[in-house]
Amino acid sequence: MYLSCSKRSGESCAFAENKEETLQRYLDRVSQLIIEKDLINASRSENNLIVDAASDVIRARTLSVLRSFRLDSDRRASVIFFLIETEVLHSLKVSLDGANLRGPNLSGANLSAANLEHIKWDEKTQWPDRSRFQEATNIPEALKQQKGL
Repeated sequence: MYLSCSKRSGESCAFAENKEETLQRYLDRVSQLIIEKDLINASRSENNLIVDAASDVIRARTLSVLRSFRLDSDRRASVIFFLIETEVLHSLKVSLDGANLRGPNLSGANLSAANLEHIKWDEKTQWPDRSRFQEATNIPEALKQQKGL
């Protein structure tokens, strides 16, 4: 858990535990989908309807969990890093279109091949260096200017 419950009031501790359970449930469900359907390997074949459907499900779950963490940039960063480390963004080409990326530290993230259309970010968002945006699509003009892309 991100903060020890011994340092929190009972109500805020329960809230933090709920957020942690939400994150863990998301990670477990998406992991299960990736493994059971062998999505990374299946994504290498053309016209795979299962991969397309799974990508849509992962995107919907991702946007939903990112919305639920609107005030929690650490957990939003955990979701994005999970998608990168499991190759979901690159291999399955799951779109981050419309994702709330306000505030998280993404400085170590490799956003290559990510669809960044309509993302939301702010001055607190910490971005990776330019090289980690290779092949990213639909990068907002303001972000291109900010990163010198």
